[in-house]
Amino acid sequence: MLSVLLAVLAAALVLASAAASSTSAVIASTYLGGPGYDNAWTSAVDRSGNTYIAGDTQAAGFPVTVHAWQKSFGGGGQDGFVAKFDKNGKLLWSTLLGGSGWDGVYGMSVDASGEPVVTGVTESTNFPVTGTAVQRALAGGADAFVTVLSPDGTAVRYSTYLGGRVSDGAPLPINPYHFFPASDDADLGIAVATGPSGAVYIAGETNSIDLPASGSAQPLIGGSFDCFVARIDTASGRLSYLTYLGGASYDFCSGVAVDSAGEAFVTGEAQSLNFPVTPGAFQSVHSPGTAAFVTKLSADGTRLAYSTLLGGSKGGSASSGSNYTAGSAIAIDAAGDAFVDGTTNDTDFPTTPGVVQPANRGIDDGFVTELAPGGSSLVFSTYLGASDYEGLFGLALDPYGNVFVDGFSSSRDLPQVKPFQSRFGGFTDAWLAELSSGGRTLLRSSYLGGSDQDFAYGLALSNGRISIAGVTPSHDFPVTLHAPQPVYGGGVGDAFLTIVR
Repeated sequence: MLSVLLAVLAAALVLASAAASSTSAVIASTYLGGPGYDNAWTSAVDRSGNTYIAGDTQAAGFPVTVHAWQKSFGGGGQDGFVAKFDKNGKLLWSTLLGGSGWDGVYGMSVDASGEPVVTGVTESTNFPVTGTAVQRALAGGADAFVTVLSPDGTAVRYSTYLGGRVSDGAPLPINPYHFFPASDDADLGIAVATGPSGAVYIAGETNSIDLPASGSAQPLIGGSFDCFVARIDTASGRLSYLTYLGGASYDFCSGVAVDSAGEAFVTGEAQSLNFPVTPGAFQSVHSPGTAAFVTKLSADGTRLAYSTLLGGSKGGSASSGSNYTAGSAIAIDAAGDAFVDGTTNDTDFPTTPGVVQPANRGIDDGFVTELAPGGSSLVFSTYLGASDYEGLFGLALDPYGNVFVDGFSSSRDLPQVKPFQSRFGGFTDAWLAELSSGGRTLLRSSYLGGSDQDFAYGLALSNGRISIAGVTPSHDFPVTLHAPQPVYGGGVGDAFLTIVR
């Protein structure tokens, strides 16, 4: 125990030293976990600057608060969790979310009332649902779900399953976002956003052939796994629309954003050579391998306003040797430009002149791209990385047009700009970067991690404060003094939250 406390103190001193010598300052940093494997896949902020993180936990003993809506582990190998911190990193509440089967939270947003809205996957027949649910019973082996919690974490405002009963019969591929048991039928909610009218938009993946998609942009499943995009009015419990999105192979959505007109934008990865693209798209040709995509749906979900691929044709030296580009997150600015980030091993990924990194530097690099409103041209596009493996997962925009991203890095030569941690911790570190408007300048870049494999997945902004959430197995992950959980909880990994400015 003494050695652990000394490691925590040393990590806190590292953060304090970095903050003293840089304009980047760590406000708070903490573990959140118990004796199992705990991971924060997503984060969000409310109008008051409070930070929410959500993910999953694989053992009883995950730290929950006294008045949590669900204090007991449901079983089935894994439960979801949601936790709320104030703007200074104080834990306000933490609750489990799940039934007696396998459950996990992958995406989260916070609505205008400060209510966290989460989505994920459940195999529980007793997952909590409310009276106005779109679907009140588990339909298949694994269903997506949408759950809205009260701002104080003591109640479920709305909750529904969302899934089909009949699989297309294809073998279930490995889910790149998490491990979950094999099932004949699987629907996963991976990302969620709230629209201007309070409606909830969900994006994910499915192999169900019987989702309620009649009258939508794509009413039939295209391949072994397709994306799906759905809009739910949680006040009435009405499913406004649901559409498939995909071609003949494997495609899935990883991010969703909504503009002021209620139009949904999604990104993800497409292996289908016939993934749907629209006339005039920036990129309509899919080279064999994996490409990112950006698709905009009409407000009623009946048509594709635009859909474009985004990727190259010449893969680097990643494990498969083929070209691979995957979109992770998406955000929309007031002009209707779509910003996406992700991971690529393509040596000919499309970039634009004058950006911070026009060429691939490593094995896999991150990328950040801004698309013009019609989806036919790039405003800017850049690689972001160093000599080894990098990937980007979180993305957020500030009011000045700067772009914030986070993910992971295995490179010891990652560019450092105003870092709060300039030293590479080991194996892989979480990583935060900030780009200027137009992608021309790297305004900030910093490692975040200890001596093991650390990954950042969630990223949210509020009044100059940046909330980073992810997973760490490092017993020396940098935490701050007076952290809600200053010591590693045990098991394979803990969730973490770090707030910087």
